[in-house]
Amino acid sequence: MIASLASARQFMSAAPPMPPAGDSSREPELNAQLFRYAEDLQQMLERQIELEADYKDLLKASIPLAESRNQLNGLIDRSPDMHIVTDSEGRVLRCNPATAMLGRTEEIIGSLLRHWLSPTHLEQYEALQRRALLAAPGEAEDGTLHELKLCPGAPPGTSLIVAVQALPVLHEGKISSVHWIMHDVTRQREAQFASQISSAVFRSAAEGVVITDINGSILSVNPSFCRITGYSASEAIGRKPGELLASGVHDEAFYAAFWQSLRETGNWQGEIYNRRKSGEVYPEWLTVSAVRNEDGAIESFIAVFADLSHIFDETQQRVAYLAHHDMLTTLPNRLLFHERLQEVLAQEDSADNGFTVILLDLDRFKQVNVAFGPHVGDGVLQEVARRLLATVHKVDTLARFGGNEFAIIASGMTGEADIGCFCAKLLGALRQPMAIDGRELFICSSLGCATYPAHGHDEGALLKSAAAAMYHAKTAGGNTYSLHDVRGAVDDGTLPMETELRRALERGQLRLEYQPQVATRNGALVGVEALLRWQHPHFGEVSPEQFIPVAEAAGLIGSIGEWVLHSACRQLAAWDDQGVSIASMGVNLSPRQLRDPAIVDKVRAALTASGIAAARLELEVTESEMLFQLDADRYKLAALRDLGVKIAIDDFGSGYSSLGRLLQLKIDRLKLDRCFVLELEPQGDTRAGAITAAILSLGEALGVELVVEGVETEAQFELLSRQGFQVIQGYLTGRPMSPAAVAQRFTEFAGRSEAGCVHG
Repeated sequence: MIASLASARQFMSAAPPMPPAGDSSREPELNAQLFRYAEDLQQMLERQIELEADYKDLLKASIPLAESRNQLNGLIDRSPDMHIVTDSEGRVLRCNPATAMLGRTEEIIGSLLRHWLSPTHLEQYEALQRRALLAAPGEAEDGTLHELKLCPGAPPGTSLIVAVQALPVLHEGKISSVHWIMHDVTRQREAQFASQISSAVFRSAAEGVVITDINGSILSVNPSFCRITGYSASEAIGRKPGELLASGVHDEAFYAAFWQSLRETGNWQGEIYNRRKSGEVYPEWLTVSAVRNEDGAIESFIAVFADLSHIFDETQQRVAYLAHHDMLTTLPNRLLFHERLQEVLAQEDSADNGFTVILLDLDRFKQVNVAFGPHVGDGVLQEVARRLLATVHKVDTLARFGGNEFAIIASGMTGEADIGCFCAKLLGALRQPMAIDGRELFICSSLGCATYPAHGHDEGALLKSAAAAMYHAKTAGGNTYSLHDVRGAVDDGTLPMETELRRALERGQLRLEYQPQVATRNGALVGVEALLRWQHPHFGEVSPEQFIPVAEAAGLIGSIGEWVLHSACRQLAAWDDQGVSIASMGVNLSPRQLRDPAIVDKVRAALTASGIAAARLELEVTESEMLFQLDADRYKLAALRDLGVKIAIDDFGSGYSSLGRLLQLKIDRLKLDRCFVLELEPQGDTRAGAITAAILSLGEALGVELVVEGVETEAQFELLSRQGFQVIQGYLTGRPMSPAAVAQRFTEFAGRSEAGCVHG
């Protein structure tokens, strides 16, 4: 109404002025004009009323519109999706609270949206922005979702995958900004990726995979299952694994324990034997796991298995090779030589054709090791092996017996002239100078020969005859050969080694030396091994490799072994009296001693006579010798352990014993054979390293201590120490030495330890 009065006043101020009084000539014109103004005024008042009514209607309509806008903003603020509005340059104008997953609001507002995107998705983002800004006003959005990868501000390295819609925003009829709606699909994509990976692994895994329901019926199998078992998927699905694969190897107790483990723990793992479709029984490593639902109830089982048959074959071949070959020279070892000799003896025509056994020992080889080091000695042995191998016939067997001794089975050779010619070739091949480690060395050898059947009808007799003949060659000055005499002496009538050995024991020519066993952690002397030595008054130092086999064959080893046992125990007591506390004394026990019915009483007598504690005596038994009478030997070993003495398996790894047989023995220590240590150098053979590591794990699993023999270099020591071996024995840490030298070494170490405590 106020607006109407104002309009009227404006109208009156615009009306024409009234004529002067008495001027009647213009009155009709003015009346007409006044009438028109009145009509216009009426129309204006009516229009004003209409506008006021429209304003009231608009005011009423604006209230729900504002409420709708507020509701929309509230929904956007509460939305789990990110809502971001950017201007035409891509700079963020507004964002909702959900963008907190990307960064702080103050960081996002005003920033370019492209800065929050992965570089790999910038091109796609720019295309979406361009499309939204160039869309025609009113153009409908096609609803297509696009995926972009965002890089949140924290933590570094994380990313978000979002499904995106880019909507154009109109202002005064023009598109001025873009409204981005981003839905987080990271978990879905990760789950999808994990599912794809799982599916790919299921299809391509080398192991067989079986999925069963709770009743054990097969739901699915992978291609490797079909390859390993021979059954197709259609043959397997719907049936139970036991119906298809049961081998009959395992009893009911095995399967009862299997299902009990699954019910109680939800998994089972172990070795099992199954049967292929072809009927072949094979070993496999099986892992079965229960799959539980959200309530914790088992709803299915997944079984994964690896075929072990090929691994077993390869491992058995490798172990068989290691057990039958010398690692330094790759020649057959003593064990394989014995097998070959037994095979030749078993042949029907061997008595007609005959053969000769030749034992070869390198003269003064010990001086090479002392003067130039074990690595030069090893080089000499390798070169000797190459030259001998090039000289013997293809049908002959050449083996390294151990140390510097080699053995040959010369097939079809029995005549003295042929033997002499052959031995001359062998001597000549070795007599040529050798270039080892930049040095020119001259090596000679002594050969002893025994023919079958003239010099023996069995393995023991032949080796005894060959050893006696070789001993004669050495006493003759070496660099020659000798043929055994059927009368029991060698060619010139010299008494055989057996007689000399009997006199050695009677005349006190035998002595013991002791090789230290050292802790890898600090170099402490933790034990010694007693080693037998023979100093002959005329022939000098006689190698144990020469006289021990003769003692075994002649039946002298029992009395010699008993002397060694008493001497070692007395020496341990003598050290105690000097204040030299050696924790352990290792004494080798021969197979003949072990099978002596009175061995337990003899050991008890040695302990009683010396007064040392039984736990300080360690009896060492060679692994290869244990293979032949294991059932009888294990009871003897158990009886010895009941005395309190420790039992060690010597040369472990050289006897080709199975783990099952090893578990039957009650032992305290394994002494790793030197052949594995030799393979650790010079190239750092990873296979040998893997074997030593596996043996360490085996020892830990069995609860026995391990000692590594034959450690001669720093590189071997460092590798074995890193692997976790705690005790080593070898030339690196100490050669065999006299009792006085052992006491001196113990005292020196104790002095250094005390000084370290004082000054540390």
